Amino acid sequence: MHCLSVWLKISLGSWDCLHQLAQCMLSKNKRPYDPEQQEPRRRLRRNLQDLLAKNELPANRIGEIARDVNRVDSSSFADIAATTASTSHEKRNVLRKFKKNTTWMPVYWAQIRCTDTKTKELKPQWIAFKAIHEIVHVLKKLGDVETLMNTDGMDPLTKQHLDECQAEAQTELLGLGIWTDGTPCNWDRSETIETVSLSIPGLTGKHAAMRIPVTALPAKNCTKETWIDVCQVIKWFLQILATGVWPTCRHDGSPWRKTDACRKKPRELMRACLVEIRADWDWMTKVWGLPAHNLLEGICWKCPCTPSQVTGLFPL
Repeated sequence: MHCLSVWLKISLGSWDCLHQLAQCMLSKNKRPYDPEQQEPRRRLRRNLQDLLAKNELPANRIGEIARDVNRVDSSSFADIAATTASTSHEKRNVLRKFKKNTTWMPVYWAQIRCTDTKTKELKPQWIAFKAIHEIVHVLKKLGDVETLMNTDGMDPLTKQHLDECQAEAQTELLGLGIWTDGTPCNWDRSETIETVSLSIPGLTGKHAAMRIPVTALPAKNCTKETWIDVCQVIKWFLQILATGVWPTCRHDGSPWRKTDACRKKPRELMRACLVEIRADWDWMTKVWGLPAHNLLEGICWKCPCTPSQVTGLFPL
């Protein structure tokens, strides 16, 4: 069982087109390429990829246009026309073709302890991650480094923490944030998907709200042990960015798996550090062990105030 099956179906298109988004959102140029320098067929293909990445046209319309062009010129979109001739799975087929030779690596699979909903026992499940160091590598390669390194969007405490990390590392670091939240799903919102995303707190303007999913799990399968395992994997990603050294094995010290074949070759890394974690109070309580608002030992990590001292101060 793959706990991410639902989430992957929803976000597959986003992963396939993230390289266009990185180029368009973080580049100084309006497009990640010069249209005038593109060979006509290549230029047409890139234009359709951009339309799909920006969701300006749905995938089924992109497939229809590709088939129409292919009828005029049978060599321009022969691959897409062949895979979208049938009405079934048209969107999936278009995305698969456009993601071929993408800059993004495949997801990183790790065994995470999850609750079996039937037996209520902890069992290791294969969970998909988008490796944070690989995300940063692509953002640097396709985007604008000056924009990425901007710190104008950071609050004073976040900026202070980044300065301390840079002083310790004696080099400039990219400040990263972890954003976690639960997303209701099903038609009646009866279940929740816990999502962990990557943010860059220093970005401002139209880039400030950029969130790139790292992993997600159904809330019904999550326990304290689940989050311990998830955080161990994320910690490994961040250690790679902190040291700037490409890994030679998996997060648990085991050899690369068959799905990790592309990770054996070292790639250039931009050094980075974690400067911010944002989540609702429920997640902070479950994962980091911070006191809940209704417990006697305190109501937050900032002061020793207890609920009994607050009672009566604020009218209900």
